[in-house]
Amino acid sequence: MNLKKYLLSLILFIVLFLVKLSAFNYLLHSKIWVIFAFFVALDFLVKILVEQAMGNKRENFVQFYLSSVVLRFLLMLIFIGFGLYRFKENQNLFVLNVFAFYLFFTIFEISILLRKLRRF
Repeated sequence: MNLKKYLLSLILFIVLFLVKLSAFNYLLHSKIWVIFAFFVALDFLVKILVEQAMGNKRENFVQFYLSSVVLRFLLMLIFIGFGLYRFKENQNLFVLNVFAFYLFFTIFEISILLRKLRRF
């Protein structure tokens, strides 16, 4: 497995761990590791879908990529709904943390995609 693809998740893990130990831990929900694990798994799933699109037929790349974006968004909404139902404490912070992770992973996914498209 290529470690370079998951370097971003490893860096985010280290940053989260350091923030959790610092005085700024009030910015993180108590279930931050569940949120992090969900987005790492989701990122892994999206990377598999995009690699399938790049490998099989490159003319279907746009459809695969857009379906992965829609899948990521729908699964995030389902996760928020489940989290709000399951975790009753500090629900605003939970939604804020999930949204921050969503933006973080989406921005870096787009930057990686733009780097790949420049090679075409």
